[in-house]
Amino acid sequence: MRKPHDINRESRTKVSQEKVHQATATKTAPKKAKDPRKHHYVPVFYQNNFVNEDGLLWVYDRVHRTYKELHPRVICFEKDLYTVKPENKPPDMQVELKILRNVDACGSRGIRDFQIGKPNREAEQEIAFFMAFQWNRVPTISRDIRRTYAKTIEELSRVAFANVERAKTVMEQYEQGKGEALNITPESMVEFAQGGRFEIVATEVAFLTTMIKQAMSLTKVLLG
Repeated sequence: MRKPHDINRESRTKVSQEKVHQATATKTAPKKAKDPRKHHYVPVFYQNNFVNEDGLLWVYDRVHRTYKELHPRVICFEKDLYTVKPENKPPDMQVELKILRNVDACGSRGIRDFQIGKPNREAEQEIAFFMAFQWNRVPTISRDIRRTYAKTIEELSRVAFANVERAKTVMEQYEQGKGEALNITPESMVEFAQGGRFEIVATEVAFLTTMIKQAMSLTKVLLG
């Protein structure tokens, strides 16, 4: 027989998973932004909780060392931050328009329930879901993840093509797996990799994939 706390843990995990899956489903979402390319990493609805009587926030410019009063719509955003840019295809903004829009909707509902003095279990779950994404959806995390991915691939390339024999083995395995020949010699690959004549650039997919996976895991941790 399972103990009561085991049943509760399973229930919370199930609810957490349902919240994650709901983010990719069609549901009521906040009003569409005027510029779909303007992706806020601190949602406007959240910033609105701290505005003054004019609906503005004080913002400090670290470059020019100046203070300004600005509307939440024009701060804490980066253009195309969550946009996937496939080669020779139109930009894909599903992460922003479907997933994060619904994440923000959950956060808005959960926070509102606490603000009006009606906290409940569902509100806790929605806030946890929102907090999990808020932790790693910022531009600095994007840059760090992409830099880490690129550096890792560069180092793996140098190891894989450390000498001709190793390069030959790696290339043969690739050709067998893909069923296509590589029009380059092992010697050229070694010279290319060891000479530092290349640069690996990780795409936004590395950041977005990591962001979603980490947020799903963190949601479960926050819910206990």
